[in-house]
Amino acid sequence: MAAESGKLARLRARWRAWRNARLADPAFLDWAARFPPTRPLARREAGQLHDIVAGFVYSQTLFACVELGLFTALAAGPRSVEALAADLGLGAERIERLGQAAAALRLLEPAGPGVYALGPLGAAVLGAAGVAEMVRHHALFYRDLADPVALLRGAPDTELARFWAYVGGRRTHDLPPDSAADYSRLMAVSQTLVAGETLAAAPLGGVRRLLDVGGGEGTFLEAALRATPGLSGVVFDLPAVAARAAVRLA
Repeated sequence: MAAESGKLARLRARWRAWRNARLADPAFLDWAARFPPTRPLARREAGQLHDIVAGFVYSQTLFACVELGLFTALAAGPRSVEALAADLGLGAERIERLGQAAAALRLLEPAGPGVYALGPLGAAVLGAAGVAEMVRHHALFYRDLADPVALLRGAPDTELARFWAYVGGRRTHDLPPDSAADYSRLMAVSQTLVAGETLAAAPLGGVRRLLDVGGGEGTFLEAALRATPGLSGVVFDLPAVAARAAVRLA
């Protein structure tokens, strides 16, 4: 069995080397893009590479829509670029530019000349509680990623480290209430997204007592208590955070 595994590993290594040599060859890529049997695969791989290259643009387009309140502005139905520009405080040509970018990502849909409506993904952002808050929070990480090499080398002071005030050996018991409020609110939003699915996948019937370690404001525990008659529970977290849970669960 070990001999077979070693042989298989060598075959995989040879295949990987051959494949990578072909894919790094411009002449081969040109041939694959023109040869009918390989053309669909070549186009699919090229599309995936394009998405990796353009991924930051995609995320920033979503961020701009959320930060401007564009999805909320379209919640009642399609609106003209001019009307959106007046509401959101941008020039019409800027709204049109953002609308085209968002429509390419299915966040919006054209609904006539100079008119946009919510697309399926934009509507989902409105319907999925907490997604917009998570997108806003990602702005901190985007700033940290402005120099990803410095981040990998261990940049000592990052936006996320300042936001998550309890990391890096800081005195957690002295965590200011304002700092606790910022990240507790974000964690409450993220827990809202997953609590229902988690309890559906792992119902707590028969459980009498639940200890939620690092339970934040008690969002998950609240959902568990509502879904499970007879259950009682405890949130264990930093003092400033546990105080917020006590208020929520009271």
